[in-house]
Amino acid sequence: AECRERQEMEVEALKGVYGLEEDGLHFGPNGALVVSLPIFPEEEEEREERAQVVFDLPALYPEADLGVLENVSAPCAASFAKDAGNEALRELAPDPEAGTPGVEALLSACEAVLRVVRDGIEALASDRRDAEARAAGRRSAAGGDADKNASQSSSSSGNGPHNCVVHIDHMNDRQKYLKLLRRWSDDLGLGVRVFHRAGGVRRGPKGAENVFVCLSGPPQGISSFCSRLRTESVDVDAQGKKCKERKSKVLANRRPGDVKQGERPVPHFEGFEARECGTEEEVEAALQELNLLHCGDGRERFFAAEA
Repeated sequence: AECRERQEMEVEALKGVYGLEEDGLHFGPNGALVVSLPIFPEEEEEREERAQVVFDLPALYPEADLGVLENVSAPCAASFAKDAGNEALRELAPDPEAGTPGVEALLSACEAVLRVVRDGIEALASDRRDAEARAAGRRSAAGGDADKNASQSSSSSGNGPHNCVVHIDHMNDRQKYLKLLRRWSDDLGLGVRVFHRAGGVRRGPKGAENVFVCLSGPPQGISSFCSRLRTESVDVDAQGKKCKERKSKVLANRRPGDVKQGERPVPHFEGFEARECGTEEEVEAALQELNLLHCGDGRERFFAAEA
């Protein structure tokens, strides 16, 4: 009876940790415990990948018997994840020779599974990016001077990358917010540069304030980026609940060749980078490096264009 009660309490703990409803955790017809784990819980609304794990829990688990992870279904690395989960179960299993009772191990097993699956997904994404970079390098080498001349002609005729500057008032969870923007950069093929101040007294060490997001790439990618910013959950509110961005403003959305008199064109940039600036002057200097400091005139600087 005590082991059964401990199992029930552990199941309730899993529900709380992973935010699982009835369809996310249940007992199968043979008594096996089936758990559907969100692989990226902080991005669940944007990424719905899940890993399903099936546990066999003997009547005397966890006190005097070993739980077994029977199966893992995941987008990748399922067999490795199963091995890692069972290793986590064994580490906390009872040891009759030493007279040591077992302890609850399902959460440790679930986390071991998720670590392996996440690493596998990131490895696949990295391999894809490397392959794309190699292919781009081959195309560039094959084109030689012809590609260079075509690029110059494209830029001067207005067919090069567009540029956009978006101001975000603040971020409450800077790390997760920036991680999401990095993924959008990869998804949409955009160069992204983020310049921001530290969270300060109001946002704390996890936050950020006065955030400028500079984009370079095709206009449809920039449009999708700005749309996602308005319609998807990107941050958390003061209570820690997921929320959409309500305090962002498009300061400029420039076509190739749109340059203010006396300024140089915006240099082409790719990939994702984020930089914390200690002062407002550092923020302005960072924007000046990209020739995106002056988006308007006088008091209307930064506010020359609306979304």
